[in-house]
Order: sequence, then structure tokens, then C-alpha cells
Amino acid sequence: MAGTAVANYTLIIGCCCLMKRKDQQVRLEAWPLTRDTLWYIFSLGVLFVIIFNGKIDWSESLCLLVVYVLYIFSMHFDDSLQRQFDRLVLRRNPETGQTRCCCVPMTGEDTGHGLLTGEKLWDGDSQQEQEEEEEAESVLAVPESPARRVLWVLCLPMIVPMFLTIPDCRRKPWRKWFPLTFLMSMVWSTVFSYVLIWMVTVIGFAMGASDTLMGITLLGAGTSVPDLVACVVATWAGEGDMAISAAVGAITFDILLCLGLPWFIKTVFLDHFGVVLVQTAGLSLTLGSIFLTIAFVFAGVCLSRWQFRRAFGAACFVVYVAFVVFAVFTEEMFTGTIAFYPDCENAPT
Repeated sequence: MAGTAVANYTLIIGCCCLMKRKDQQVRLEAWPLTRDTLWYIFSLGVLFVIIFNGKIDWSESLCLLVVYVLYIFSMHFDDSLQRQFDRLVLRRNPETGQTRCCCVPMTGEDTGHGLLTGEKLWDGDSQQEQEEEEEAESVLAVPESPARRVLWVLCLPMIVPMFLTIPDCRRKPWRKWFPLTFLMSMVWSTVFSYVLIWMVTVIGFAMGASDTLMGITLLGAGTSVPDLVACVVATWAGEGDMAISAAVGAITFDILLCLGLPWFIKTVFLDHFGVVLVQTAGLSLTLGSIFLTIAFVFAGVCLSRWQFRRAFGAACFVVYVAFVVFAVFTEEMFTGTIAFYPDCENAPT
């Protein structure tokens, strides 16, 4: 979870900054990032308190689920909260029209001219409409370039079953079948996640690496790929706030629901109100490094004048690599890199 959290907050935001279109300026509002970051910090704090003793019981897992319900409930009052935030935090100069947040001008240019809250520097709506009018290309169509053709052949074992089971709602005959498309996409994401975790576990066992180490590195970055694709697409459409909310909101979802629900099911139904044991060695150092990455990204967005800049994206990559190196060092220092698994009873000798 720590690897996924840092990957979403640094790696995905960095990719959005680096992969934006040429000459595109993606403007950010202050409230979505502030709101999602505060919930991210609060979720981490709740998780830290719960797993500090290394044991999770049913009441603690239920606490995570209750916090997630409160998180969803707060979104009902999001407009009112945003108006209060804008009134208390944002400052607008009536002479220049410049808006400031955290003492930083919220403008995309160095000319000193401010932007209204919610104004976009690049309109992706017209381009999106043009793309929708064009007939969607079949995923089974062979690419023209040799490099893409090789990648297409490697991905063909995954493309074919998804093509046969997921309705392509981009095409007119399947436009009304988008709920089934969404459902089947979730099913295949679950299947791929299971295979990914299984393969990472086997690779870690072969390398003599612990589950914690593999989760922070390979699994943390690998499970962030779907969020990365969604955030980059949102960035191309000029929806920087949507990209931020998707990246940071996914972390809150992972912490509160994706941990709380499995723990609740196991403690209540499988273990009959038992406990779940978790590895907490080096937890304080890992959590401290996560808070440092949060502070860096939030301050970087402010200093970037609330827009995506490529220099800031490169800095996010450096921070993510530094976190991975630190996490690996912490894992070796506290728990070592040796993974122990039970041997099969009928294992060949």
C-alpha cells in the first residue's frame, strides 16, 4: 500500500506533467488538491493508529470502512466546502485580477495576469467531440509501425479475451451497453490484479525478497498503471483537477476500502472475530517518508503556480526513486530481504 500511495502521488502526477501535449497549459484549482490531500493524510493517520500494534481486529477494520463512508458523505457538501475554502484562502487583487493561494500567484504565465477559478488554458472539448465522431479503430487491427506491431503481438493473449467479453461502447451499436462495459472492465482488472500479485510473489520468492519489499517496488508501481492511464487521458483533455482527484482519490479508496473490507471479511467471517497480523517493522520511517513526499508535491504544485510543469514532473520522478531506495534500505535494515514460504508437502526431492 505504501508503494502504491507514493506512486499515485508522485509518479502519476509527474507523468501527467511530462506527458501533457506540446504547448498545453493545464490549470489546477486549489480546492481539489487540498481536499484530496487532507483526506489522504487523515486516512494515513487512521491506518497508522490501527496497525501500530501489528494486529487488526474486526472493530479496527470497521473503523476504516466508517471513515470511507464519511469520505463519500463529505462529497455531498463539496460545493459548499469549496465556496468556504475560496472565501477564506483565495485572495483576488481587484486591480490586476490576479488570484493568490498560499501566497503564490495562481497564473499560468509570468505576465502577472490572473485566471478565474475553474478557467482552462486549453479546451479539449472540441477535440474530444471530433474524436467521438470518428469511427473507433478495432483493437484487433494490426499496427503499421514495427515497434507497435511487436507490442500488439505480445499483448494479443490479453486483447482477444477482452475483445470477446467487453462491449466496445465507443461504437454506436454498443453505446447503451456502457454499464456492462464498466462491469466487465472491473472483472478483468480483478483478474489481472490477482495474476500480478501471484507473479510478483513468485518472483520475490525466486529472488529471496520479502513480500513487503516486492509490494513497495514492483507491485506498488504495477497496480498504479490503470490510474496512470486515466490521469494522462484526463490531462490531455485539459482536466488537471480530474487527473489529480483520480490519482489522490484512488489512494484514499485503497487505504480505507481496499484494506478495510478484506480485513473485515477475514476477521469476522473467516477467522470468527480473530485478528490479522501485519508487518510493522520500519513503519514509522516509511510513514515519515510518505509525509515528506506529500509535502514536496503540494509545495511543488504551489510553486508551479497551480499548473502542470515538466520540470516539476521530472522532480516528482526523482522523489519517487528516492522513496523506493529509502524503502528498500529500510526493509533490509529492519526485516531483511529473505522470504520464507511453507514448502509443499509433495515437493520433489
